[in-house]
Order: sequence, then structure tokens, then C-alpha cells
Amino acid sequence: MRIAIVGAGSMGSWFARIFKKMGNEVNVYDKDPSKLETLKDYGVRSCLNLEETLENVDAALIAVPISAVSMMVERAASLMRGGILAEISSLKLPVIASMRRLPRRITPLSVHPLFGPTEPSIRDARFALTPVRDPVGEIKAAERLFPGAVFMEVDAEIHDKVMAYVLSLTHILALAASLTIPEELRMECVRLGGTSFRSLLNMMEAALTESPQIFTQLLSLNRWTKEALKGLEDGVREVEEALRDGRLGEVLRRGSEALREIKGS
Repeated sequence: MRIAIVGAGSMGSWFARIFKKMGNEVNVYDKDPSKLETLKDYGVRSCLNLEETLENVDAALIAVPISAVSMMVERAASLMRGGILAEISSLKLPVIASMRRLPRRITPLSVHPLFGPTEPSIRDARFALTPVRDPVGEIKAAERLFPGAVFMEVDAEIHDKVMAYVLSLTHILALAASLTIPEELRMECVRLGGTSFRSLLNMMEAALTESPQIFTQLLSLNRWTKEALKGLEDGVREVEEALRDGRLGEVLRRGSEALREIKGS
């Protein structure tokens, strides 16, 4: 296949390398040409503009910040003769309307990679797939573009509600934890911390090393972030009250039951 990638951030660059490794011809464009430097040794073609990037391609992958996806989807579609037009944003409600307006010559594909740019390959990688207008045809298109991957169909609203807890909540927890530890104790926490603290550090690193733009958009553009934040505030308040009233064991049991249900689902 001949594949165009618009956006050479961490995920766009990952897909460029993986698609090339799979034997595809790969064009890549980013408005910041310096981002293309890291790809020059992988055999992908760096392009100067969208017209050059999208010329005669079989598929295009939009890997730009959430707030720019709708505009870029519409612009890319206007330059494509046909084929697959995929977007990989972490939120679906802000972009799904634009995907549904694509011309019929284009096969829309709205997916969310449920992994980061350290995955070794696409095979067995998990994607959420939000149907745009033809679930069966879009699954087939996804299997063609991402051979060997695993796809889980999910409605746009349900997807974004879940992401309020899977992404927004973990980012909030990471940021809050980083601000909670007193400066004078930070090195000692690292020196004396055990397995649980290292897990917390890993979560903090995964969330806080993302670009400020991505971090901000994940929280601000998800309409359910405030609901997740309120739930966190209520949970902290309940733990505080249980500790004061000697009911911590009761709350711990409820938390353990919730964990079993989450892990068993």
C-alpha cells in the first residue's frame, strides 16, 4: 500500500516506521519540518506539503492534536481521490461529525490505538474502533490497514466516557501526585520507595512526559473529565472521613470489590 501520514509526533512517527517495516510506501508530512528528521533513516518520504503527501495514496492516517483533527480530516479528504482516511485521536466526539461528512469516495476509519509508541508491532495491538457509517466495511478497512491488530467496536460517547477514567483520571492522579510530595522528601521517596511507589512513578512518567498540548486537550476536550474529577474528590473525602471515623476497613473492602469487578470485566 501507499500510505500518507499527516503529523510526525510520537504516534505518527511510530506508525511511519511500522508501516515502512511492513513493506509499504510511506509519505509523511508535518508543519514542523524538524520532526521529520528522526524518520530520514527509515526510508520514508518526507513531504513539503499536504498535496504532495496525499497524491495517489491508498490510505491516509491523521495523527495531529485532537483540536486539529476535524479540520485536517476535511482538508485531506478534499485532496484524496479515494481510499481509506483514518484518524487516531484519543477522543471521538470532537471529530466524529467531520468523519461522517466525508465524501462517499472515502472510507472513513475512526480508531484509537490503546497503546503507546513503544509497541513492537501492529500485530496483536489493541485498537478501539468507533463506527462512522458502515461498521462492517470499516472493520475490513481497519484489518487491511492494520493487519493482525485486534479491534474493539465502541460508540463515540461510551468511548469518551471511558477515556475520562482511563486517560483523564490517570493524568489528573499523576499531576496531583507530583505536586503532593514535598520537595525536601522527593529524593528520599525514590531511595526508600518500594514496588507500589515505583508503579506510581511509572504512571507519573507516562502522563507527565506527554506534550503540554496533548495533556491539556485530553482533559479539557473531554466533557466527562469534570465528572471523573468530582468522583476522585468524593473518593478522597470518603477515605478521609473513614480514617477519622475508624471505618477504613469497610471502605477498603468496597475498593477491593470494585477492583475485582474491574479486573474481571
